[in-house]
Amino acid sequence: CQHCGVVRTETDPETTLHRIRATLAREHEKGNRMVLIVEGAEEIPPTTLDRLLLLAQMADTTGKLLQIILLGGPAFAQYLKGNAPPQFNEQIDVRVTIEPFTPQESRAYVQHRINNVAVSEAPVFTPKALRLIIRYAKGNPGMLNYLCGGAL
Repeated sequence: CQHCGVVRTETDPETTLHRIRATLAREHEKGNRMVLIVEGAEEIPPTTLDRLLLLAQMADTTGKLLQIILLGGPAFAQYLKGNAPPQFNEQIDVRVTIEPFTPQESRAYVQHRINNVAVSEAPVFTPKALRLIIRYAKGNPGMLNYLCGGAL
């Protein structure tokens, strides 16, 4: 809301929704595309997903007013397959699954991150430590970040 200049009301979600719609319509008329990107979609409560569905359904005669991109892990994919309301799944235009890194990609990813912050050329992790980090991360970049950060 705040990035678009919409004043949110804690007590009246309907008023906030009308304000959002008006802002989206104004921007759409100007030729601007509005995109909402939500990271960690697996952590969003179902009631909030229902509200996102309302936003996703906002349209005028020329098309949708808002593009919503939900980024989530395997738990979110499972939710969509089994527990999501059918109308939520109907609103999804594109589904993309990003596969976990291979061990080689994980090693390259960690090395790239180290190269961006390293002060010296000295290895940060022993080969054994790096193998363990890669094994426990199972190709998840967020987990690689977490494990490497925790190890330092």
